[in-house]
Amino acid sequence: VRGEFDCTTSGSQVPSTRLHSSNWKSVHGMKCISQADLELLTGRKLDCDVWPHRSCLQSHTYRFGLVYEQVLHGIAFCVSFAVTSPGQYVSFYGLRRYEMLQQRLVTEMIYIHSKCMIVDDRLAIIGSANINDRSMTGDRDTEMAGLFTDTVMLPGSMRGEAFEVGSFAHSLRTSLFIEHLGCGYDDCKDPLDEVFFTNVLRQRAQVNTDIFEKVFKCIPMDSVKDFDQLENLDSEKPLSESDPERAHALLKSGVRGNLVLFPHEFLVNEDLRPPLGSKENLISLTVFT
Repeated sequence: VRGEFDCTTSGSQVPSTRLHSSNWKSVHGMKCISQADLELLTGRKLDCDVWPHRSCLQSHTYRFGLVYEQVLHGIAFCVSFAVTSPGQYVSFYGLRRYEMLQQRLVTEMIYIHSKCMIVDDRLAIIGSANINDRSMTGDRDTEMAGLFTDTVMLPGSMRGEAFEVGSFAHSLRTSLFIEHLGCGYDDCKDPLDEVFFTNVLRQRAQVNTDIFEKVFKCIPMDSVKDFDQLENLDSEKPLSESDPERAHALLKSGVRGNLVLFPHEFLVNEDLRPPLGSKENLISLTVFT
């Protein structure tokens, strides 16, 4: 592939954190989300020896909610006269897989630490940097990113109109879409096509999400909007345990690729702000951005 490559680094060493594996734990009689799920939800490595599980859940779910809300408000503010649904302009997804492990159905989110941005099928940025102060101010975390600018252009289309696309960026995006959506090249060659967005991208993510939640009761999920629902979720066995044969058949027949919707209404009815007087409440949220 012919192209240009730029490499930048910034900042200092990332401080180490202690990690201790845990699944569902009972803290003061309350079932709590696992550390692994919290890390997937927030994109942060958590030191749960320092923070009790409930505090972790409240603080990190609250912070993600603030970020999501700020993104949607920003879009609505910029084009408020035309936007009826911000979801038409920005979407959040995750990746999930299932497997048979020792004759037992299991599932896990796919956590990819590297970041990738593909713009107009012409530019690709691939690296470790986050879009936040820790990565971007230049005096905190050490980051590296490569900017690839295509010089070989190919005939393509955007929103049904003729548009030259870069050989590398276009092939990278379409190969990722084919893998994560379980679709063909013709289905995803035009990323701005309304049929692709509605009937391929959104529909596939929704179908996969519904099946995984039905089979495994995956946490976090949008249907769990308060702590009572979180408690009740564990009262019945998931289909993967109560009827593994049926669950496996449902997964094999219905899941394509590994794209799922990222939950943004999980515990939406709870006040997740840290309690007054707690050490988490005393620290400004800017510390974590």
